[in-house]
Amino acid sequence: MENLQHRQTVLQGLQSQMQDFEAGLVPLQDWITRTEVTVQESSARLHDLPAKRLELSKLQVHPHAADTPSTARISGSAKQTVKKTSLKLVPEPISSYRPVS
Repeated sequence: MENLQHRQTVLQGLQSQMQDFEAGLVPLQDWITRTEVTVQESSARLHDLPAKRLELSKLQVHPHAADTPSTARISGSAKQTVKKTSLKLVPEPISSYRPVS
């Protein structure tokens, strides 16, 4: 009986983590939707190759684009959620622990 209660508690914790993770994905999904609309709008109005190349260079994501506040916040939230989940589900191997000095 205790084993069943323990499993239910673990399952509830995982469900809560999943809900938190899904809530954190909402801003990312909004950004993806806005980006898709922007790309579709820009593609629809360009008929010649040079104009398309110019628009492509404007729309490409550059490495420094990941430094924007919203992207950094979403990325940090996702990493934190994954870290919490992995710590609870899969412990690190003993060889990865560092001695406290």
